[in-house]
This record gives sequence, C-alpha cells and structure tokens, in this order.
Amino acid sequence: MLFPKLAFFLFIVLAPLSIVYANPYPKPSAAPKPKPKPPSGPSCKKEPLCCQSLTESNASSTSILLELLGIFLTEDQKSKDCGLSCIDYSIEDLEDKCHEKKACCDKSYTGRTPSPAVCAPFRADLARAGIAPRRWPDYAGAIRRSARVLEDGAFLLKATRGVADDKESAQTVTGMVWLTPPARIIAEEKSRTKTSKLDALLSLGSATVKKLLKNSTVDEPDGTNYVFLDLYLSEAKRAREEILKGRECFFINILFTHPSHRRRGVAAVLLEQCIKICDAAHLPILVEPSVAGIPIYLRFGFKEVYRSRIEYGTETFEWPVLIREPTE
Repeated sequence: MLFPKLAFFLFIVLAPLSIVYANPYPKPSAAPKPKPKPPSGPSCKKEPLCCQSLTESNASSTSILLELLGIFLTEDQKSKDCGLSCIDYSIEDLEDKCHEKKACCDKSYTGRTPSPAVCAPFRADLARAGIAPRRWPDYAGAIRRSARVLEDGAFLLKATRGVADDKESAQTVTGMVWLTPPARIIAEEKSRTKTSKLDALLSLGSATVKKLLKNSTVDEPDGTNYVFLDLYLSEAKRAREEILKGRECFFINILFTHPSHRRRGVAAVLLEQCIKICDAAHLPILVEPSVAGIPIYLRFGFKEVYRSRIEYGTETFEWPVLIREPTE
C-alpha cells in the first residue's frame, strides 16, 4: 500500500514542475491587431472626378495653365539650357519666369520681346525624347496655328476633382483632352454657330496671355526644326490615310493628366467621355500615344494597328497608331 501512495504523491508534486520547465517562458496570448486608421490630410478625401467643357467660366489660374499651356507639356519637358519647367508656374507668373530664366542663360536677352517658344527652344531635343511635335510647348504659336481646328466642332474637355459649386477653389483641374471630329462634323457645327472656342479660350486667359499672343508671330524664330517637323507630319498623314482608307474618324490630339494626379483614374474619365461621343456618332477613334500611354488605351478597347517610323540623320523615330471601332 505504501508504494502506490508514494507514486501518487510524487506525481502530484512533480507534474506541475514538469509543465513549468517544459515551457519556462510561455507566450502571452496575442492581442487583437488594431484596425489601421485611414490616412489623414487632403489626400484621403475621395472627391469625385467629372468631365466638363473647357469653355466653362469657373477656370482658376491653375486650370488656365493646364488648358492653355500644360497640354503641350510633360513634367520632364525643360529647356535644354535654362532648365525651365513651365508646369511649375501659374500663367500669371509665366512671363516673369521666362524672362528670368532666359536672362540667366542668354546674356544678350533684354527681356523686351517675350517669346512663347522660350520654354522649349530646342525642338529636336524634344523629338528625340519621344515627345510628339503636337505637344511642344509653344502654346501661343500652337493656338494661332490651330485656330482653324479650335472652332466649335472640336471637343475640349477637362477633368476636375471636387464638388461643383460656385467657388472656383472647390475644384482642381487634373487633366484635359482635345478630341477632333471629322471635317464634316466640324463644318456642320460651324454652320450652326459663329462662336469660336478660340475666343472662349482666350477669354479665360489673363492680360499676360493676351500680351504674349500680341507680341508673338508665327514666323518668329523659335528653334523649330522644320525639316524634322515636315517629315513627321508627312508620315503621320500617310499612315492615317493607309489605316482609314477614306473612312471618317475622331482623333485624340492630346490626352494629358497633370503629373500630380496620375494613376488616379483621370485619364480613364476623359477617355470614357471621348468614347461616348464617338460611339454616339458611330465613328472610330484614332490616337497616336506615347509608348507609356498604350496600356490604358488597350484597356478601353483600342488596338495597335500600325507603327509609324521616320529616319532623321542617323536616328530612327517610331510611334504607335491605335484605333477603336465604335460599339453598336
């Protein structure tokens, strides 16, 4: 009888000790992970995106910059010597900044004759960087040369982020698109109205814009490489004629998103609006995007149908041509 009692006693005493030594540092029970807090600040506001006509009167200085100048710029388009990036400035400051930067790198510059081409006097360098001539930042000359296209037949739309109300500061312009319809539609629109979008564009501008336009001429020397430009335009025209074979189509001249608002759905909003317009007219859309811009067009049903190519000197330049057929 003594042995069973002794064995039971030892079991009672030693069993708890074996448990302790087997796990001398037991892990505490894991506390529930706290839910991550939403980021604070203006970036967390889910403000709606909307598409508006460019001619609406609630344009701030930022929107004027984007609409009149920014459509011909990308964030890395800078003057070779001056290092001027016009996207950083409001249109009211642009003239002073151009004077200042120009004077820094050209001691003979007096500042008396502001040139709209001061932002990019080296056009061939922009072309070598893959920037199409239609995006060169000579905005005054571009407006003059494109006055025929900027009639009421052209669709000029801007994407804004914010809630629409009477306060212009409530909206931020995030991008824009310039959609050119076929010549027949432009002619029909011109026959219905005499108002020009060119006038509406200039009415949005400040005295600085008007002054720059007044003091600039189309044939003012601006560094344009006209040999290269003629090669590009000839190839672009030939490629479009070969692809379309006489069919009418819409053409996206420019679809531009402000660098601060990229990858937030801005381009998608603008592109959706363009597609609605073209589908309503039962016509295809043609676009010549940068290589980086191809994916979003493919996502919306565009197909690459051609690669235009020109040779200039010892270099070869290529750009894609995409088309989207209308949906029934």
